[in-house]
Amino acid sequence: MSIEARVTYVNRETFLATADIGFGEALVLEFNPEASIDVGDQLEQLACGYRKLRCVNRSKEQEVSLVVLCDALPMGLAEFVVESGISEERLSKVA
Repeated sequence: MSIEARVTYVNRETFLATADIGFGEALVLEFNPEASIDVGDQLEQLACGYRKLRCVNRSKEQEVSLVVLCDALPMGLAEFVVESGISEERLSKVA
């Protein structure tokens, strides 16, 4: 299943971002330091669940490698994870 989302928060210290998938839910994404991800970017070809994938950043017309760290979370929880920089290990316990 291909999911479209809008980036709502980016933490450049931990290389984590939230992507709003609608209905009050978001994905937590890990990106490479070289990746050009900004708030407001439209991402396509995402999927839920822990996985590495290549998606399309439609806003910048480029392909980006990401890691989706969990299934969809409530937006507030996803933003908390990204803002606080919770580690991948701790996130798996929360999700």
